[in-house]
Amino acid sequence: MWEHSNELEQAFADAHLGMEQKVEYFRLLRESNLTFILPYHPELAGENKIPEDGKMVITIWYHDKEGVIPIFTSPEGLDEAMAARGKPGELYACGQMLGKELLWAFCSPHNTYRVVVNPGCACGARFMDPELVRSIVDGSALQLPTPGEQAMEGLVISLPDHQPERLRRPLAKFLAGIPEVKAAWLFYEEEPKLPFEKVFVFGLAIAGGDAEGIRHEAALAIASVCPRDWDSARSS
Repeated sequence: MWEHSNELEQAFADAHLGMEQKVEYFRLLRESNLTFILPYHPELAGENKIPEDGKMVITIWYHDKEGVIPIFTSPEGLDEAMAARGKPGELYACGQMLGKELLWAFCSPHNTYRVVVNPGCACGARFMDPELVRSIVDGSALQLPTPGEQAMEGLVISLPDHQPERLRRPLAKFLAGIPEVKAAWLFYEEEPKLPFEKVFVFGLAIAGGDAEGIRHEAALAIASVCPRDWDSARSS
């Protein structure tokens, strides 16, 4: 079993459990010291500073023929990965830097490589594209989404050619008689989870009136036009 050597590694292990755990992992990536690999040069021993031009020579590894930038949550993780590579005698140098400073070098647009955290380690690896890295550095990835934003995750706006006729026409007629509904959208899930083959979500923008009552009536209208083999559910 993989043993955690610091708080970041615990967060790395828990990041898949939910949005709060993922955000905590991103926060600690930003605020912890990260270990990275440099080409071996004996003169680099000791403490070094980034040159004034901000350029660093970082080692690139290859994963399925894709060049990636390896970083680690601890020096022990790097040691484990180097042992797993099975290249005795391979010379390398390692460094440590505060995450938000190191990751800045891997943001878009000045970097196009994905970053991989803990490759070759028993804990498994996590990949980040340059845009995600940028959002961690600028802090936007640390904002917990609202329940409404989380509910929209994985949804795509349904253009007319994706809208079931049996839903579109009756719902349009229903909404025409409710002036408090200022806009309506029909979304669908790109990758619905089994046992569902297709999932549609109906969204309303309501101004004034009895919003809860309108939502209830809309749920009844949807249920009334769905065939018996369709399932429908109401969400507040």
